[in-house]
Amino acid sequence: MISNGPARTFTRNAVEAWLFRLSECDWEKFINKDHLKIGRSFYREGTLSSLDIQTSQIIVTHKVNRVETYSVIEWNEQRPEIRTSSPDDTPVSYTHCISSAASDVYKRQIGGRDP
Repeated sequence: MISNGPARTFTRNAVEAWLFRLSECDWEKFINKDHLKIGRSFYREGTLSSLDIQTSQIIVTHKVNRVETYSVIEWNEQRPEIRTSSPDDTPVSYTHCISSAASDVYKRQIGGRDP
C-alpha cells in the first residue's frame, strides 16, 4: 500500500456511515469484477489524488498522465450508484478502493484500530 495515499477530507460521522453501509449488504455483486480489480489497483498503486468522504456521497479524484477524472459514489437503497467523468464512458468502479480507503482513514486517523 502507498505510504501517504490520496489527500483525504472526511468527518468521523461520514466514515462511519459508509463503513456501516458497506458492511450491511453484499454491494460487490452490483459491480463488475473487472472494475473492482481496477478500483483496487488505483488505490494500491497510488493513482488516486483525493478522497472526499461525505455522509451522502464520496468523491474520488484519479489522475494519470496529467488527466484528471473523478467519480461520485452515492448510496441508493442497498447498492452504490457511481457517476464518473471518465472520457471513455467506461464505468470504472472506485467502490472497493473507497471501502479500503475508508477503512484506512478510520484505522489511521480516527480509531487506531479495525472498525
